[in-house]
Amino acid sequence: MMEPFRFFSLNKPSDWQQGITDNIDIDSALGMGLAKTKKYNVTQHLDLAELEGVPEIIDVALGRQGRLYLLDEDAALWIFDTDNLHLEPLIARNHGIYTTGARITAWGDLVLIIDAAAEESITAYSASNGQAVWSHTVHRGKRIYPILAVSDAEGCFVVLTALEGESGYRLLRYHRSGRLIDERDIRPGKIQGLESWPSSEEEWPAFLDLMRRQISMTSSPDGTVWLLQPSEGRLYQYPADGLAPIEQSYKLQDQHQLQVIAADRQGKLFAAARSIGSDHDMSGSERESFLYSRSHPVGAALPAFERLSPFPGACDRLFMDEKGILYALHLPKTSLLILRSQQRTRLHPGTGFYSGTWIGASLDSYENELEWHKLSLDATIGEGMQLRVSWYASDRKTVMLGDSTYIDIDELLADPDRTAEEKQRLLLPLWSGPMDNPKDALFFGAKGRYLWIRLEFVGSEQGTPAIKRLRVYYPRMSYLSYLPAVYQHDEKSRSFLERYLSLYASMMEETDERIATISRYFDPDAVDGPYLRWLAGWLGLAAEDYISDQTLKLLMREASFLYRYRGTRAALERIIEIFTGEKAIIVEHHQIRHLLENAEQRERIAELYGDDPYTFCVMVQPEHAQTDKQRYLLEKLIHEQKPAYTEAKLIVLQPWMNMDMHTYLGINTKLSEPTLLTLNQQATLPHHSVLIDVDRDRRMDIHTRLGLDSELE
Repeated sequence: MMEPFRFFSLNKPSDWQQGITDNIDIDSALGMGLAKTKKYNVTQHLDLAELEGVPEIIDVALGRQGRLYLLDEDAALWIFDTDNLHLEPLIARNHGIYTTGARITAWGDLVLIIDAAAEESITAYSASNGQAVWSHTVHRGKRIYPILAVSDAEGCFVVLTALEGESGYRLLRYHRSGRLIDERDIRPGKIQGLESWPSSEEEWPAFLDLMRRQISMTSSPDGTVWLLQPSEGRLYQYPADGLAPIEQSYKLQDQHQLQVIAADRQGKLFAAARSIGSDHDMSGSERESFLYSRSHPVGAALPAFERLSPFPGACDRLFMDEKGILYALHLPKTSLLILRSQQRTRLHPGTGFYSGTWIGASLDSYENELEWHKLSLDATIGEGMQLRVSWYASDRKTVMLGDSTYIDIDELLADPDRTAEEKQRLLLPLWSGPMDNPKDALFFGAKGRYLWIRLEFVGSEQGTPAIKRLRVYYPRMSYLSYLPAVYQHDEKSRSFLERYLSLYASMMEETDERIATISRYFDPDAVDGPYLRWLAGWLGLAAEDYISDQTLKLLMREASFLYRYRGTRAALERIIEIFTGEKAIIVEHHQIRHLLENAEQRERIAELYGDDPYTFCVMVQPEHAQTDKQRYLLEKLIHEQKPAYTEAKLIVLQPWMNMDMHTYLGINTKLSEPTLLTLNQQATLPHHSVLIDVDRDRRMDIHTRLGLDSELE
């Protein structure tokens, strides 16, 4: 038998992060593989123009759980459930409150309507009853002329507005209660088209229509407001907390132009883009739109937009709900597409293929002229995928690259000023020929103190090769050394025979390693899943599906105590505590015997605890038996652990204070000083209101309920 190998094992995120990654994700559970991204597919297509009884729709807002709020040309407001295709009116038409210049946004069950020509510029309505909740027309003594409004994931509304008599513009952020949270200035000239504002009321409709076609706005949960100007290819970021605005240009591939933007609950930006030019191709059909996304670190250099998915038609509004579902609306045709995300492999931005590369830092054997033995991979490689492994070995970390200068390889890999593409290009001449999809492979020609490993991943749109563990064994050992010297003279036959014998060596090495580490298979803390339940069977523990791995491990550690004291109060208390996390209360007959001997209390005590000397009660808190299944499992557990000649009664305590029942002070009942119920800062119960006051019904200023005990004539 050969001497045991030494090896390097890379199996944790901290190990993989020592090298460089290019289009690679590292996950503690799944291992290392190609980076993932979200792809959005159209799952539903709705034509809102076909809704019966609804005139032309001029604006749409997204509410909670896929509900849409529709504003038509008669300024009527509708609620449309996209799941059940149910339509109902919220504000009837011909009310004269709003004009065709009105626009809406929503958060949950609150709808905000803005209209510069209406009596109330900004009004919030409750979607449950259609009643106005709050409104604003004046800010700092000047009339508000709102242009755009959006909501964010925190339930706040942001309104882009002009103020009467001012040359600038403002972003007003309102809490859903109507309270103004903050305001930010937007100076004219900063955004093209906002150099001036109308001088008369008649000019406002045309001005608002122009602005709404030139600007798209969204707001992130942290209060950051984004303004997109498609025609100029510029994005304006207005951070919260008064930070300076950030203005940035962007350029998309394939001559695309962003049209509208939206933000998710984490603040990530999503945008819909179309090809620059006409809305139709040569055949007359509508062009495709494309989804883009980018993260948004506040105050930092923003990353480029990443292209996600195409979808048919144009997009004039883009919404994202609380579940991450996107809604793309084409207003002139009132066509609504619902897009849901799926995890897909990310294309490499440089090559356009589903590929990626990892290069690890050096593995140091501390022995010059060392010959490395083999590499072992615990990897999942699907059909049509590839994992290519190459290496470089040397006694020195420095090599001469490119322009005849010496470079330390580890310093190059760790250099933050060089891109991953540049590092790979410089190191490309060093690598050995690749091994395709190896699980266990010998190194040939890998000689030197240091070893570097390079992994190339090739996947597909749906999947990626994934590595959980990589082991590098050293020094070189071979079963060839056990054969007569005559088998080692010829170099060609020696190489073939060494590779042939390595097949058997790998099997034997794996068996030897299992034998050497067999003890870890019997450690409950080191195993899980089916093997843990099989191991529990060795101790006679019924590993039911409802028992979690953590509970099962605790049971196995306590098994010796539970078996030794099975059928006793201590063991029953302990096993209930393991399952519920809280010690149960057990009442035995000898504890209540003196109460049963009292004639006044005998009947009540017998009803609560029973009078059978072989019956005991187990009391648990209500959260441990909330369902019938939980109660059944507790009863089963108690039945298995109790003495055979006894009966157990399970009592689930309730949080009450009822005399002559299971009421225990400090356990499920508390005594405290009475406190007043405060309604607001001026009123409390019972001083300012009464719950029942029949004698004073129908009296002004005391207790008058219109429609119940009072009428107006």
